[in-house]
Amino acid sequence: MILITAVLLKKVVCKGAGAGILKDIPLMVSLTKEIVERTNLPVTVKTRLGWDEKTIKIVEVAERLQDVGIKAISIHGRTRAQMYKGFADWTKIAEIKNNPRMHIPVFGNGDVNTPEKSKRDEG
Repeated sequence: MILITAVLLKKVVCKGAGAGILKDIPLMVSLTKEIVERTNLPVTVKTRLGWDEKTIKIVEVAERLQDVGIKAISIHGRTRAQMYKGFADWTKIAEIKNNPRMHIPVFGNGDVNTPEKSKRDEG
């Protein structure tokens, strides 16, 4: 089961869903915990770095989501405010991947538009 918290659509975000949940990390964690506890399926999360540049807490978020039982995390290297503008920040993804607390698979995405970029290892 994949919990996607990266959806950018305004009609979804304005209801606090999709990337809108990035404004309320405790709610994101508690909802994820409920999902993990209520299913026998492995739960993974796809998310972004944060809502905007001022709210990037993805390292803490990844740790907390792992602590409630997710089996993998996929992180888009931009904030919701960036949408698809600018460049993806792979340094935060590498920070999570190299975090000694993390023992689940960490997948990164954003700006992977050539076969060579798909093979990069920022961490």
